[in-house]
Amino acid sequence: MGLRFGEIMGLQLGDINFEEQSLTVKRTVVDRSGRTSIGQPKTIKSNRKLVIPNKLMQELQGHIEKQEISTRTEHLFTDSKGGLARRGNYRKRVLQPAIKQTGLQGLTFHGLRHSAATERIAAGIDPKTDNTN
Repeated sequence: MGLRFGEIMGLQLGDINFEEQSLTVKRTVVDRSGRTSIGQPKTIKSNRKLVIPNKLMQELQGHIEKQEISTRTEHLFTDSKGGLARRGNYRKRVLQPAIKQTGLQGLTFHGLRHSAATERIAAGIDPKTDNTN
């Protein structure tokens, strides 16, 4: 969907609209000097509503059930202790093993963001507004 790492880590259950199959980016997790905190998205325009593709919605619902996330203010993605996830830990423990397993050496999280934008443009969707051209 082209979200920044911090925007994904900042998602809470209340940000998901299951009827509309959409999510609203309202906050980001900031990771500086070994401390994590909640902040505003990078730009005011980053506070945006995006449509969730069907397959991703199914995966997201399964994740919510598996993690037993039930309150609107619970974060969807956390570290193993339920706290705010740190970028370095995620990269080391999740992203790098996945990249190695798939053979996509050199891929970065930010590269995924660019790939999502390219796919949306190719499909006739404006990546900034999520509207069809």
